[in-house]
Amino acid sequence: GFMRHGELRMQRNDTKKALTAFTKAHQVHEGIDSYTEIVKCYCLLEEWPMAEAFAAKALLVFPADSEHGALSLTLMGLALRNREPQKAVEFLKKALKKMPEHNEELNALIDMRIKDEDLDGAEAVLREYREQTQDFFFWIKLGEIYGYKREFPKALEYVSTASRLDPGNERARDMLEQLETMIRENDSDFETEEDGLSF
Repeated sequence: GFMRHGELRMQRNDTKKALTAFTKAHQVHEGIDSYTEIVKCYCLLEEWPMAEAFAAKALLVFPADSEHGALSLTLMGLALRNREPQKAVEFLKKALKKMPEHNEELNALIDMRIKDEDLDGAEAVLREYREQTQDFFFWIKLGEIYGYKREFPKALEYVSTASRLDPGNERARDMLEQLETMIRENDSDFETEEDGLSF
């Protein structure tokens, strides 16, 4: 159906066509899954007012204390990142309380810190929520943060650990390649930020 079509478009990074498909699916049936994909698409397209409008509607249809409440809270958090980052953090933390094992909310919280160039803060958030479990997400995200810190050998060590936990993971493989290249090139012509990592 339309949802599947949208997912395939997303895999090809065709957000606009994906949004069209998800919107059609939504017209047929307004489910938490269609709300989720529509809000994510609008966020990717940086159409924040539309993202907020759909997130607000999701929260009305699926209130915070309902079965899908944590997802509605997440959508609100994702949608508010641009206009009201503090409120976004509150929503995302509420969602994480309900679903501590979820990565998406945590990822958004960490990425907000990275965007503000608060890399120590990003690491602190990651450790607060995942130091205990030390799962794939913990190690890959730690590697990403240390990549931004330009501590490439450490980043490589963390991503290698992630890769051992999930050997088939393409993202880990790509990051390992990037980091190995960075370490090799780091001595000579590695002066400009623009050549940095692109996770």
